[in-house]
Amino acid sequence: WNMAREFEQVSVDFLDCNPKHLQKLKLAGYKTVASVLQASEQDLCKRCSFSVEELAQIISVSSQHVLQEKTNPTSWRLFQNPCQTHLTVGCPLLDAWLRGGLRVPSVTELAGVSSAGKTQFCLQLALTVQLPFSRGGLEGATVYISTEDVFPHRRLKPLAESFCKNHSDLSLTPKQCMDQIYVDHCLTTGSLDVMIQHHLPKLMSSQSIRLIIVDSLAAILRAEFSNSQLYTRARFLSSFGAKMRMLASRHNAAVLVVNQVTGSHHESHNGVSVFRPALGETWSNQINVRLIADRTAQTECGSGQAGVLRTFTVSLAPHLPETSHHYYIDGDGVHGIDFAGFID
Repeated sequence: WNMAREFEQVSVDFLDCNPKHLQKLKLAGYKTVASVLQASEQDLCKRCSFSVEELAQIISVSSQHVLQEKTNPTSWRLFQNPCQTHLTVGCPLLDAWLRGGLRVPSVTELAGVSSAGKTQFCLQLALTVQLPFSRGGLEGATVYISTEDVFPHRRLKPLAESFCKNHSDLSLTPKQCMDQIYVDHCLTTGSLDVMIQHHLPKLMSSQSIRLIIVDSLAAILRAEFSNSQLYTRARFLSSFGAKMRMLASRHNAAVLVVNQVTGSHHESHNGVSVFRPALGETWSNQINVRLIADRTAQTECGSGQAGVLRTFTVSLAPHLPETSHHYYIDGDGVHGIDFAGFID
């Protein structure tokens, strides 16, 4: 994306300033960092009623914000603090298929039919992000933004227990793992915007957040915007996508956004189900990677027990071919199946 254009859209809400000063800026029409730095000191003082000391602080913080966003790391800094480029999904077969897992930093969309295991996949990632770098994790916590049902804490607990058992040498407990997942429930675009603009940046800085999950984006938009409000919806999606990419880049984090699909199994092409992710082309331009999840058939999974065969498909990715991989879900999480039919 165009970094200069995105910078012009960065809200002053991302500045680490007194909230009263930020409110004055916005009321005076200075809603972006760029507009603050481009204004004269006289205009800022006159329109916002700032003292000399307050103005100096605001300009200093705005300038530091720009430097933080624009300064590229040196080779020595990378040597001292190597960046993890992928987040393991918790399954060697799926990691290999994705060439390392979820890309970092990036915005990944997971679109799929109901009961395809999208939420289960999200919960699994909320655990694997806590792993050390040597095991494909990011040694960080998760912000889980739920927009539909109550957060599935009852489903998370057995997953956390299994996760701790599989990594017993790390001496983790289910409580410790679940305490690293910060949950927020947003039912409207307004509450989601407040979360992203105000709470999320501060939380990411103070709690080492390395994964953001939004489950799901389409649920809010379908409830609020009608077909006659497509322009307003497009503006919200563009703004939301830009903020997500910026946060991911600034904190070297992964963003996973769950989406719904349009279409059904009755729509097919050469016998293969055809699904179109919701939210249209505007949203497609905001993401880096798109995965499609589908339920395909009944099969034998695990220890000879019948289960539902599911399929992940890479629909959009600059680094991956458009391929598919079968998986199944049990009490321990999401597991890939290799081409010979052996379970991971």
